[in-house]
Amino acid sequence: MQKDRVIKENNVYFDIFDNAKDYLEKSLFFIEKSIEDPKYWKWAAISLHGALYGFLIAALEVPDSPGAINSTKKGNRLIGFDTALKRLQKPDYNRVYDFIKPLELTKKQLDSIKIVKNRLRDPFIHFLPQPWIIDFSGIANIAADVIAVIKHLMTSDYIFLSSNRKIKNVRHLCNRGLRILKSHPLYMASDI
Repeated sequence: MQKDRVIKENNVYFDIFDNAKDYLEKSLFFIEKSIEDPKYWKWAAISLHGALYGFLIAALEVPDSPGAINSTKKGNRLIGFDTALKRLQKPDYNRVYDFIKPLELTKKQLDSIKIVKNRLRDPFIHFLPQPWIIDFSGIANIAADVIAVIKHLMTSDYIFLSSNRKIKNVRHLCNRGLRILKSHPLYMASDI
């Protein structure tokens, strides 16, 4: 959508940053609801994945860089989650500006991201017709790790194409999410 288009009364405007922020807001909503009903972790995991993916894409969108788009014979395609994460971690990938450092994750953060994507989000989205019992032990810590990665993206020089006000708002949401998670019954203090 072009910026010069007029937003009509019944239309809602989303850019990549706003979309990721919306996912983050929804994940916090579902995390709070999960205190009363653990089934809300399903939606928390899906929205947390969407938030991280969106902010990874936003971080790749730097001026003079192909960023998050792959050009194919069929046209431009958005890169996948795993590719976005790997690109941001590469020391030499499109570092147009010297002060942008590769995204460094701890093993624990990377493991938590993989759990959210591969063991929760993907099976929920591509649900097989069979029973599935999920053990959510440690899920609050896993969610806290993912939110900490999002917060890191907001406190570093990764996001170019958004206002400081929006970035500050996302940092506030991350802090709120971390407070909620650290007081969650499923949060394990010894797993810090």
